[in-house]
Amino acid sequence: MTSSVVREAPSLRYGWHVVSFADILTETRNGLYKHEDSYGRGTPILKMFNIQRLNGAWVLDRLDRVEISSDEKEDFALREGDILLNRVNSREWVGKCAVVTAEVAGAVFESKNMRLRFNRALAEPEFIALWLNGELGRTQMDGLARQIAGMATVNKGDLATLRLPLPPLNEQRRIAARLKTLMAEVTSARAAAEAQMAAIRSYLDSALRDAFCDIAPLSIGGSTATPPGWRWRSLLDLARLETGHTPSRNHPEWWGGEVPWIALPDIRRLDCREANETLERTNAEGLANSSARLLPPGTVCLSRTASVGFVTILGRAMATSQDFVNWICRRELDPWFLLWALRASREFIRSQSTGAIHKTVYLPVAKSFEICAPPLAEQKRIGARLCEQFAEIERARAAADIQLKTIAALPGAYLREAFAVNV
Repeated sequence: MTSSVVREAPSLRYGWHVVSFADILTETRNGLYKHEDSYGRGTPILKMFNIQRLNGAWVLDRLDRVEISSDEKEDFALREGDILLNRVNSREWVGKCAVVTAEVAGAVFESKNMRLRFNRALAEPEFIALWLNGELGRTQMDGLARQIAGMATVNKGDLATLRLPLPPLNEQRRIAARLKTLMAEVTSARAAAEAQMAAIRSYLDSALRDAFCDIAPLSIGGSTATPPGWRWRSLLDLARLETGHTPSRNHPEWWGGEVPWIALPDIRRLDCREANETLERTNAEGLANSSARLLPPGTVCLSRTASVGFVTILGRAMATSQDFVNWICRRELDPWFLLWALRASREFIRSQSTGAIHKTVYLPVAKSFEICAPPLAEQKRIGARLCEQFAEIERARAAADIQLKTIAALPGAYLREAFAVNV
C-alpha cells in the first residue's frame, strides 16, 4: 500500500533567504535642508519630484541647484550605486526610490529624501530598488509610513526593519538586468500606445475641420468665411433658446422622481453623445416649483459654466440645471448638425466665457450666436457622417485605452513574478 504526502509549498526559492535591511545597510542619511534663498545656483540637488514612481527613473527636466559649503558637499554628495529614497510625501508616493547613476552622481539631495548605502558584497542596489518599487516593497513601506500633518513619513529606524527575499548576488544581478530590459520595453510600448491615443484624439478635430470646411461654424458677427452654398444666420432664428434650473434641495420630495435632470457631473460622460440617463432625477412637482423646463428629445444642451463647451443631445424628455443653455431646433436646423457645430466651435465658445473664478458664457452672449449652415439635407448628411466617425473614433479610443491599461499592469506583473516568494 502506498501513501501520498502533501507538502506545503516552500516560502522561498532555492538559494534565497530572508534578510532585514539592517543586515545589508551600511548607511542611511536624511537629506540637506537649506533656506530657499540658497536655491537657483550652485550644486545640483535632487528633490522628491526628481524620482519617478513607476519605474524608479530619474526626472531631470526640473533639476534645481543649491549653494552649499564644501563640508556639505562632502557629506551629502551622491555616488553611483547609492539608492535615493523619497521619505516624505503623500502616502501614495512616499517610498519611491531610484539608483544613483553617472548622470546624477555628485549631486546632493534635499531633506525629504534619504540616501541608502548597502553592503555591495551582499546586495545589488538595482535589485533592492526594484523590490522597493514593486508590490511587496510598497506594501511593507505603506505599513511603515507615519501620517504627520497630511504627509506620510518613513524614518531611518523603521526602514531598517524592512524584510526582503534575497538570492545570491549573481542571481540578484541577473534578475535586475532582466527586469531593466523588460521595463525598458514597457516604457517603449507605453510611449507608442500614448502616441496612438494622442493621434486618435486628434481624429475628431480633423473630421470636424473637414465637415465644416476649416471654419468655426459659430460666430458673433463679423465672420466673412462662408463655404459655397452655406449661409450665416442668427441661431435664435433657427432654434428656440431654453435655460435650466435646479429645484430646491430643501425639498427632498422633489428629487428621485421620473424626470431625468442633466447637471455638470453628467456632461463629460455625455459629451457628443445622446443623453438617456442622468445621475439625478427630479419630478413634476420639482419642475412646477422651479424654473426648470421639461425639454423634448432632440434638444441640444451646451454647458456654459465650469465645463464650458461640452455638448449633448437629449434622447428623451429631460430637464437641465442652470449650467446649460439649450436649443430646440426648428425645421430648418438639424439637431445633430447643431451639436457638431457647437463641438467644432468649442474654442470659440470658451473664448466668449468670462468670470474671475468660474468662467461662464452668459445668456446675452448665447443669444448673439450666429451659425453657418448649408441646406437642411446637407446638414443631415454632415450630422450623420460625423456621428459615424465619432463612433469609429470611440471604438479605437476604447481599444487603445485597454492597451494602455494592459501595458500599465506589466511592471507589476514582472515584479510579482521576479519576487514570487512569501516573506
